Amino acid sequence: MKQRTKVGGVFQVVCRRSCGKVRWREQAGNRVTNEGLDHLLDVLFSSVQQAGFYVGLKGAGAAAADDTLASHSAWAEVTAYAGDRKAYSPSAAAAGSVSNAASKARFSINADGTEVAGVFLATTASGSAGVLLAVGDFALLRVCGAGDTIEVVYTFSAAGA
Repeated sequence: MKQRTKVGGVFQVVCRRSCGKVRWREQAGNRVTNEGLDHLLDVLFSSVQQAGFYVGLKGAGAAAADDTLASHSAWAEVTAYAGDRKAYSPSAAAAGSVSNAASKARFSINADGTEVAGVFLATTASGSAGVLLAVGDFALLRVCGAGDTIEVVYTFSAAGA
């Protein structure tokens, strides 16, 4: 008997103007990177511990399975916001999923014309020394302005098939 387990997630992103009006909404299925899959196995089956995950914004260019936090040549991280990457704080797992819907990752955009093409999940709040767990591309390149806020909900699921 053969059973397979599938893991993956969905990023739901909303950009709001400073007045609170929705500028745009996007949903992006994610690619769990090869590095991310190895990390998940290390955390589950060895002594590796993971203190936390962080949400980041991705610029134009397609994500690839072999992207790492240190090397993702087709795209750059968007950094036109206050502070570091935002903490991913999911609720307890239930029905095979975790989500940060109750504690959304929020980015305060600080530059007009900021282009966002996707979202990613990493193991470090800044820099490239961590693990790129997952990355999602938007269907369209989206533009934000100074004063806008981006809210990200990430739901990660595992299922037997």
